[in-house]
Amino acid sequence: MIWVPDFSFTNARYIDNLQIQRKMDIVEEYTLHREGNGTRTVSNGYEVTSYSGSEVYISREVQYMFVFTCNYNLFAFPFDMQECYMKLKLHGPQGCRPQWNVRDGGINVYGNRTTISVYNVAPLRYTYSISPGDVPEIALVVLFTRKFESFLLTTFLPCIILCALSQLTLTHFHLDDFPDRITVTLSLLIVLASLFSQTSSTLPMSPTPKCIDFFFFYCILRVSVVFILHSCIEKSRRSRRNEQQTLVSRFSPGRMDKTPKKSPCGCAKNFKMPEVSAPGFIKKVGLFAIAITDVLNLSCNIYFIMLDRRAKLLRYESAYVTEENML
Repeated sequence: MIWVPDFSFTNARYIDNLQIQRKMDIVEEYTLHREGNGTRTVSNGYEVTSYSGSEVYISREVQYMFVFTCNYNLFAFPFDMQECYMKLKLHGPQGCRPQWNVRDGGINVYGNRTTISVYNVAPLRYTYSISPGDVPEIALVVLFTRKFESFLLTTFLPCIILCALSQLTLTHFHLDDFPDRITVTLSLLIVLASLFSQTSSTLPMSPTPKCIDFFFFYCILRVSVVFILHSCIEKSRRSRRNEQQTLVSRFSPGRMDKTPKKSPCGCAKNFKMPEVSAPGFIKKVGLFAIAITDVLNLSCNIYFIMLDRRAKLLRYESAYVTEENML
């Protein structure tokens, strides 16, 4: 009879650990390996090679399937990296505490770089620790990097185009074409809201906002600001037009002395105050504010996304790695 230590997966489903303990739905294979030359003898008329216990060792291979849970932080979605841990603990009988052989070459973890539907999976690594109760624990580290190319084409690029079109209503539409400017801006706002509603139904559920949520909110807010700028510009133009009409209605015709008055020094002075266009000023201020906000929003998003990815990558690289797994 061969004694083997029991093990359990801390973050696996209860039913999976129960099946492992009951030896159900698992495949075990024992292999005998020789390390010495042995001794040639004759047994029952046959020439055989016999090995002592010190010249051989037995390896045990166990194959099983289990489902483990991971906590995902989707803040940087869809540019996120996710780290998962498969935690393995050893258990022994009463009074026996089996230990992992943590010396060089004692623990080997094999897992090649691969790709699944939406993730690129990095090679496996592992960490070793002593959990409460002096129970040795090994955690296999799995790093998932999400493929975001499809989101760039189907989500980010259309939103950027819609924002660029709203910008054109400020820069290339004449200020007199208020119905056209406001209609195009309102249509773009409706399209953005519809795209956001459609995309939200396909995103992974999360109680915290994600990067793509902030992006959609900013795009909708940006187009809304353009809509408000058009309204302010038109209100300023109408107020100015009403003031001009009021001045004309108060003007009474009569003889006007067009002879320029001379100053005591005998010099004619003509002063012309510079005219400031309120609609044009509102337009320029709005364009400047939007440009500054675009730069700040882009910089903040890139900074926090890179910060999140770098922290997870550093934790992954700090784990142990089997040298053969680097090939």
